[in-house]
Amino acid sequence: MHDTLFLFGATGDLAQRYLFPSLLRLLGDGLLPEDFRVRALALSGHDTEAFHDILRPRLQQAMPMASQEDIASLLRRIDYRSVDLRDVDSVAAAVSDLVDRRCVSYLAIPPGLYISTCEGLAKGGALAAPARLMLEKPIGSDSASAEEIITTIGQWIDEDRVFRLDHYLGKAAVQNLIALRFGNTLLEAHPGRRKRRRGWPRCVLRALRRPARHGAEPHPAAAVHGGDGAAGIAGSRPHPR
Repeated sequence: MHDTLFLFGATGDLAQRYLFPSLLRLLGDGLLPEDFRVRALALSGHDTEAFHDILRPRLQQAMPMASQEDIASLLRRIDYRSVDLRDVDSVAAAVSDLVDRRCVSYLAIPPGLYISTCEGLAKGGALAAPARLMLEKPIGSDSASAEEIITTIGQWIDEDRVFRLDHYLGKAAVQNLIALRFGNTLLEAHPGRRKRRRGWPRCVLRALRRPARHGAEPHPAAAVHGGDGAAGIAGSRPHPR
């Protein structure tokens, strides 16, 4: 199991609102390794203690049910390094002391910094197998820039160890699945909704109302509903609009 996280963009909103609280939840559920460590990296000139002072109230706000012991335990696992992500040597120096561990590098930073950051990770030895790399989408600003980033990063790490994340892709659709299910007549019109005889689409009812050709078998749905042809399915009540 990977036991070290390099979190780039550690002072950003994504990291402090979502990523660090997620780590706290994993810790509370007993899902982090005992020796799990986080190296928080960003441009701001904090030391580890100052970074803890910034992060602690954000954790308390995001996870009000978390115990103070769990928050303190997570903070003990986190140390902070100030790094210029445009400087390859700065990135390499910030991670080189932990590359003997099983590392995951999480880039919660603008895509314009991906190449220089990954080059620094590679130079520092943090992308060698079995290390993993996580990229936040969007990757680039258009197809050409995305292709450039993916191709360049591919020089330093195998594709099967690169993970691309998008927290908001399809978010609205996922949140509205229930409204979509019960508010869309196309999804509502199916056998089994409320009374079966009211659930058939009109196109099916029209087909079943047609007289059977001489010698043809009746539609099997007619037998299910105990009627002859569509009469047993549609009855005298029209399909709801």
